Amino acid sequence: MCRWARGAASTGSARGARQCGIVTGDIAQKGCAAASNRQAGGTSSLRVRHPVSLAGNRSPVSSRRNNRLSHFTIDLEDKADLVLREPWTVDGMHALITKNLDRLRNWESWAQGEQTRDGLECFTNHQLSEWVAGRSLPAAIRQNGALVGSVGARIDLYAGVADLGYWIDADQEGRGLVTQASRAVIDHLRNDRGLRRIEIRAAVGNTRSRAVAERLGFEFEGTLRRAQQVGETVHDVALYALT
Repeated sequence: MCRWARGAASTGSARGARQCGIVTGDIAQKGCAAASNRQAGGTSSLRVRHPVSLAGNRSPVSSRRNNRLSHFTIDLEDKADLVLREPWTVDGMHALITKNLDRLRNWESWAQGEQTRDGLECFTNHQLSEWVAGRSLPAAIRQNGALVGSVGARIDLYAGVADLGYWIDADQEGRGLVTQASRAVIDHLRNDRGLRRIEIRAAVGNTRSRAVAERLGFEFEGTLRRAQQVGETVHDVALYALT
């Protein structure tokens, strides 16, 4: 499991989190209805399907970018794949988060509050609007068609930098799924988005997340002192980068 560097799940997510009533990230505690009215998670292959439809949320991007930011599936090995975190994933992801909540609360700021289905639905819609604008890549990991984890990135288009984050169901740990899924996302960010730098930030004591970064070839750049508060605990954060 790995926290995402600056809170919720995409660049500009602080605004979306406030709209959804989110205090710390992925799932809201209240206010989803109001936010929804204002706005209408080896070798890989990218298959573009149908464009995302978010009424009233189209960003003023070019037709080329709209086509490129259609939702997608990335095939992985061993009957695994990545899918966009669209509304149909909400029930499955909520169940998965609930199942893993005690583990997630050890390292994830967003997992500290009450986790509700309505809040997750609201934030999923916000993530999709960020995807359409090119500022986020919110994906879910599937194994044999079942949702088993999350991987994605917040994207700073102006700086050409992305923050990568991931977490996986306890039953799927140690099988290489997170590394495989993260590598596919990295390939997409570099080859399709043209990003020059990708970062991973993890609490110093989060050895599993740090091991993923190292397996992916990220370079350890240093420690950010007291940079992450999770509940009542404040963690030093290890900064990794791929350039």
